[in-house]
Amino acid sequence: MPPMPPPGGMSAAGAFFFGNSAIIASVVMRRAATDAAFWIAA
Repeated sequence: MPPMPPPGGMSAAGAFFFGNSAIIASVVMRRAATDAAFWIAA
């Protein structure tokens, strides 16, 4: 029987990647909103 992974090991990694994705999405959305505001104002 293979050894069991430590509790929370995968969920911690998943939370780490999810957190990075959320940050990237936030930056992209902010950039899109900034570009839209620029073109509307221009």
